[in-house]
Amino acid sequence: MPYIGRLALALLMLGTPAYAQTWQEFVNRELRFHINFPGAPRIDDIAFAMPGGATHPARRFHVENDRGRYSITVIDLTRTPQDEQAASTAALAAIRAKGKTVYDQPANVDGRPGHQVFVDTPDGWKIVSGAFLYDHRLYIAEGASPPGTPPPTQFQQSLMFVDENDKQLVNNRFRNDPAAAPAN
Repeated sequence: MPYIGRLALALLMLGTPAYAQTWQEFVNRELRFHINFPGAPRIDDIAFAMPGGATHPARRFHVENDRGRYSITVIDLTRTPQDEQAASTAALAAIRAKGKTVYDQPANVDGRPGHQVFVDTPDGWKIVSGAFLYDHRLYIAEGASPPGTPPPTQFQQSLMFVDENDKQLVNNRFRNDPAAAPAN
C-alpha cells in the first residue's frame, strides 16, 4: 500500500475511536429516560409555553459543540394529562417552523407514541427531532448539525424509556419482565 494510503488509513483509525469516545450515555432515572450525548449536558429548568399562554414545568438537557447542538426537553404534564396532545402539537409546530420539513411521520420509542420531524434550516443546518409521550410527560429530542456534516440521527435514535426500576420498555413491555408492563 502506498505511503499516502497507509497514512490516510492510520488517521481514519485514530480519528474514529476518539470521536466515538466523546459520546456517553446519559441516564435520568427520575424522568425515566436514557440518551447518548457528546459530552456532559447542561441542565436547565424552564417553562414550556402552550398556545393560549399556559405554561408547564420542563427540564432541558443540552450540549453544544463544533459538531452540533443536542437537547432533550422533558415537559411535565402529570398535573394536566389532558394537555398532552396539545403540547405535542405545539412542540412539533415549533420544530417545523425552523425551516423546510423534509420528513414528518408518526413514530414510537419503546412502544410509546410520538412523531419524528426532520428539518433543513435556511442557514443549512439539519435538524433531526422527535416528540414522544410517556408517563404523562412529553420528551422532545432534537439534534442539529451544521452545514456540510451528516444529520445527527444517532442522537435522537439513542433515546430509550425506562421504568422506575431502570428497566427498558420494549413495545409496551419490559424487557426483563413482560408481565409488569404499565397501563400507560
